[in-house]
Amino acid sequence: MKVSSTRTFECRRPSYNNIRFTALELFKFTIGMGDLEFTDRVEYIEVFYMLLISYILLTYIMLLNMLIALMSDTVERVSRESESIWRLQRSLTILDLEGSLPRSLSNRLQSGIMNKLCLDGGQVCRPFFR
Repeated sequence: MKVSSTRTFECRRPSYNNIRFTALELFKFTIGMGDLEFTDRVEYIEVFYMLLISYILLTYIMLLNMLIALMSDTVERVSRESESIWRLQRSLTILDLEGSLPRSLSNRLQSGIMNKLCLDGGQVCRPFFR
């Protein structure tokens, strides 16, 4: 006994009545994965292509504008912090050089001025070379 089942598949064209589906298709057009198979039903095909091209161009311009804004904000933040970072690195280098000098040479170079230095949350009084 042979059972034959015939299934009929309906090929439905996409409808753009749903905002979720329409937004997904526009995203696909933006990244180059969209299908233009529904354009045969469009009455004014030239207007459709002009709107699609302008949408894609405006999307790329907006993304590029956002990238430029993010990069300029990063550059501004780094330039604000660069002087304080430079001062910290300079002071650490000076302290490292002071610690590596021999005791006889460091006693001769000290100016005798005592200043407070904050290290590890505590204050230390020590003489400096200048």
